[in-house]
Amino acid sequence: MVIARSRQKGTFDLLSNRWIWQLPIRPGVGVETCFPLEFQNGGRTLYLCGKKIYASLEPGSSEVTELEDLGEEFVADSGADDADLAIWAEMKYRGQGSRIRGWAPDGQGVRMLLSDLPGDTCAVGLSGTRIAGAMIEPRDGRGCRATYGKFTVWYADRHGVDSAGPTVTFSPQITDRSVVPQKVTTAGDFIAVKAGQTDKGLENRDNVILVRTTDWAKRWAPPPPGHAIYDHTLTSRYLYVAPTGVGGTWEIHDSVYRYDLTKFESIGEPLE
Repeated sequence: MVIARSRQKGTFDLLSNRWIWQLPIRPGVGVETCFPLEFQNGGRTLYLCGKKIYASLEPGSSEVTELEDLGEEFVADSGADDADLAIWAEMKYRGQGSRIRGWAPDGQGVRMLLSDLPGDTCAVGLSGTRIAGAMIEPRDGRGCRATYGKFTVWYADRHGVDSAGPTVTFSPQITDRSVVPQKVTTAGDFIAVKAGQTDKGLENRDNVILVRTTDWAKRWAPPPPGHAIYDHTLTSRYLYVAPTGVGGTWEIHDSVYRYDLTKFESIGEPLE
């Protein structure tokens, strides 16, 4: 006998004192392989599907509708969210460059947050004060899929994104190693990037790069032996890293590492 399993996501609404459950999507919608952006406010989910963005916006509903058609110019496949804003990176389908757009449950629909970024923003992060991103300026024209490229991070004031032309601050080149940014988190004066090294074996491939934006100092937090980085998160005080086993123990999580940001110079290894 096979027992079917489904995953349900719920949000507890403090105002109404009840759980709002996001029901499983209807079969055949075609978003199963898309990047799910699980909005914390109201049990909503956005699906980044390359040239199209779908969304389940009715709290507690299983209905999925098309939110945005990017046409032939841009593609979207990664994003971030918090309680009242979801953001994602859109890379040019041909050529180099990217922009950041977002959605909030305020009735104003999809909105432009940052435009005309010079490189391909592979991943974005969001805090209460900042939007941050990890960018590749490719040498071979393939952007986030490039084997080698100039790897930088950037940030902008989150609360200035509705005004004309918020200032974007770019870092110097972070490293000349071949990396692919996969996830960005930001808090206070720090940006953390989960990055895969394309020139390393599986066991040493995923690492977390921690950048202090006040002076662009950077540290490299590799996984323990026999592990890869599964996930990470960042608060105003700590960096949390969750490793996972590789090979036969893949996706078995038995520990979480906590790094004190006030002891930045002792975290991991220096990154050159």
